[in-house]
Amino acid sequence: MGCDIHSYVEVKHHSGEWVAPHCFKADYLRSGSAELAAIYHEPEFQTEASSPIRDRNYALFAFLADVRNYADAITPAIVWLTKGSPYYYTRTLPSDLSQVVRREWVDCRGDAHSESWFTLAELEIALAAAQFNGEADGFSDVLRWSLDQMHERCGGAKRGDVRLIFWFDN
Repeated sequence: MGCDIHSYVEVKHHSGEWVAPHCFKADYLRSGSAELAAIYHEPEFQTEASSPIRDRNYALFAFLADVRNYADAITPAIVWLTKGSPYYYTRTLPSDLSQVVRREWVDCRGDAHSESWFTLAELEIALAAAQFNGEADGFSDVLRWSLDQMHERCGGAKRGDVRLIFWFDN
C-alpha cells in the first residue's frame, strides 16, 4: 500500500490571519525538470488544491515527518531545527489554519496521519543542513523546486510568513 502526501501553502496576511493563496498550484511546465513534468502531468496528480508537493517521494516524506523512513536513513527536518535533539517532536496542525486548509483537513481527517507544518525559512535551514551532511540526495531537487515555487507564488512574502501544511494517508 502506498502513502500519499497532502500539502498546502499558507501565507500570513497583514491582518495576522493565515490564508491559502487561491492561485497556487505546482506548475510542472515551469519546473525545468523533465522528471517533475512527467510526474505532475499524470492524471492522478492533477488537482485544484494548492499543493506544491504531490509525488510519492518517500525520502522527502522521511525528511518532512519521519514517514516511511526505512532503517532511519534520513534525519527528519525537525531534528535539524532542534539542533539534533534526540527528543525531537512532531508538530500537530496549527490552530490558526486557513479556512481552505481546515476544510481539506476535515475532509481527510479519518485517513490522515503524521500531520505537521514548517515555515519556508525552517525548511530552507533544514534542507541546507541535510545537504551539508549528505542526506538530501533523494529529495533535495524536488523540495528545492517546491520551496522556490512557494516563495515565488506568495509574492515574495517573508520566509517566516509562508508555511507548508501537510499530512499523509495510506
